[in-house]
Amino acid sequence: STGAITITSIGGSKIVLPANSDITVSPTSSINTTQEYTFQWAGTDATDLTEKEITVALKNGSDETKSKNIKVKLLPNRLDNLQITNQSAGISLSAITATTATLTMPIIKDKQFTLTM
Repeated sequence: STGAITITSIGGSKIVLPANSDITVSPTSSINTTQEYTFQWAGTDATDLTEKEITVALKNGSDETKSKNIKVKLLPNRLDNLQITNQSAGISLSAITATTATLTMPIIKDKQFTLTM
Protein backbone atom coordinates (compact mmCIF):
# COMPACT_ATOMS: atom_id res chain seq x y z
CA SER A 1 0.00 0.00 0.00
CA THR A 2 1.04 3.59 -0.44
CA GLY A 3 -0.18 6.83 0.98
CA ALA A 4 0.40 10.43 -0.04
CA ILE A 5 0.17 13.80 1.64
CA THR A 6 0.55 17.27 0.17
CA ILE A 7 2.27 19.84 2.37
CA THR A 8 2.18 23.59 1.81
CA SER A 9 4.93 25.36 3.72
CA ILE A 10 6.70 28.63 2.92
CA GLY A 11 10.39 27.81 3.26
CA GLY A 12 9.97 24.24 2.06
CA SER A 13 9.31 21.13 4.09
CA LYS A 14 10.74 17.84 5.24
CA ILE A 15 9.47 14.56 6.64
CA VAL A 16 11.23 12.82 9.52
CA LEU A 17 10.45 9.12 9.97
CA PRO A 18 11.18 7.19 13.16
CA ALA A 19 14.21 4.91 13.01
CA ASN A 20 13.51 1.34 11.87
CA SER A 21 9.97 2.18 10.77
CA ASP A 22 10.12 -0.11 7.69
CA ILE A 23 8.34 2.70 5.82
CA THR A 24 9.95 5.06 3.31
CA VAL A 25 8.94 8.48 2.07
CA SER A 26 9.77 10.13 -1.22
CA PRO A 27 11.05 12.77 -1.41
CA THR A 28 12.31 13.28 2.14
CA SER A 29 12.47 17.05 1.80
CA SER A 30 11.68 19.82 -0.66
CA ILE A 31 12.40 23.52 -1.15
CA ASN A 32 9.05 23.91 -2.94
CA THR A 33 6.22 25.72 -1.16
CA THR A 34 3.85 22.86 -2.06
CA GLN A 35 5.11 19.26 -2.19
CA GLU A 36 3.45 15.85 -2.38
CA TYR A 37 5.14 13.14 -0.31
CA THR A 38 4.50 9.43 -0.92
CA PHE A 39 4.80 6.85 1.86
CA GLN A 40 5.32 3.15 1.12
CA TRP A 41 6.72 -0.01 2.65
CA ALA A 42 10.48 -0.35 2.47
CA GLY A 43 11.56 -3.38 0.42
CA THR A 44 11.66 -6.29 2.84
CA ASP A 45 11.56 -10.06 3.00
CA ALA A 46 9.66 -10.00 6.30
CA THR A 47 6.95 -12.64 6.52
CA ASP A 48 5.06 -11.07 9.41
CA LEU A 49 3.84 -7.82 7.86
CA THR A 50 0.83 -6.35 9.61
CA GLU A 51 -0.95 -3.02 9.50
CA LYS A 52 1.52 -0.41 10.68
CA GLU A 53 0.92 3.04 12.10
CA ILE A 54 3.82 5.39 12.82
CA THR A 55 4.14 8.98 13.95
CA VAL A 56 6.11 11.15 11.54
CA ALA A 57 7.29 14.72 11.98
CA LEU A 58 6.43 17.34 9.37
CA LYS A 59 8.93 20.20 9.56
CA ASN A 60 9.35 23.57 7.93
CA GLY A 61 12.42 23.48 5.69
CA SER A 62 13.81 26.83 6.81
CA ASP A 63 12.74 26.71 10.48
CA GLU A 64 12.59 23.21 11.97
CA THR A 65 11.07 24.56 15.19
CA LYS A 66 7.88 24.81 13.13
CA SER A 67 6.90 21.16 13.36
CA LYS A 68 3.78 19.00 13.54
CA ASN A 69 3.44 15.27 14.17
CA ILE A 70 0.95 13.19 12.20
CA LYS A 71 0.14 9.48 12.11
CA VAL A 72 0.71 7.48 8.94
CA LYS A 73 -0.86 4.04 8.53
CA LEU A 74 0.01 1.48 5.85
CA LEU A 75 -1.71 -1.84 5.30
CA PRO A 76 0.29 -4.98 4.49
CA ASN A 77 0.79 -5.60 0.79
CA ARG A 78 2.62 -8.89 0.57
CA LEU A 79 3.63 -10.17 -2.84
CA ASP A 80 3.09 -13.91 -2.47
CA ASN A 81 4.45 -16.21 -5.18
CA LEU A 82 4.89 -13.39 -7.70
CA GLN A 83 5.87 -14.87 -11.06
CA ILE A 84 6.22 -13.67 -14.62
CA THR A 85 5.32 -16.01 -17.48
CA ASN A 86 4.83 -15.84 -21.22
CA GLN A 87 7.15 -12.87 -21.37
CA SER A 88 8.65 -11.60 -24.61
CA ALA A 89 12.41 -11.08 -24.94
CA GLY A 90 13.75 -8.26 -22.78
CA ILE A 91 11.05 -8.51 -20.10
CA SER A 92 12.14 -9.63 -16.64
CA LEU A 93 11.15 -9.56 -12.99
CA SER A 94 13.90 -9.10 -10.41
CA ALA A 95 14.65 -7.96 -6.86
CA ILE A 96 11.48 -9.63 -5.58
CA THR A 97 10.86 -9.11 -1.86
CA ALA A 98 7.72 -9.51 0.21
CA THR A 99 6.71 -5.93 -0.60
CA THR A 100 8.41 -4.84 -3.83
CA ALA A 101 9.64 -6.13 -7.17
CA THR A 102 11.26 -4.62 -10.23
CA LEU A 103 9.68 -5.20 -13.64
CA THR A 104 11.99 -4.42 -16.56
CA MET A 105 10.58 -4.14 -20.04
CA PRO A 106 11.26 -2.20 -23.20
CA ILE A 107 8.50 0.06 -24.46
CA ILE A 108 7.91 -1.66 -27.77
CA LYS A 109 4.62 -2.50 -29.45
CA ASP A 110 3.38 -6.09 -29.04
CA LYS A 111 5.59 -6.99 -26.04
CA GLN A 112 3.57 -9.19 -23.67
CA PHE A 113 3.79 -10.84 -20.27
CA THR A 114 1.60 -12.26 -17.50
CA LEU A 115 2.06 -11.49 -13.79
CA THR A 116 0.58 -13.90 -11.27
CA MET A 117 0.70 -14.28 -7.51
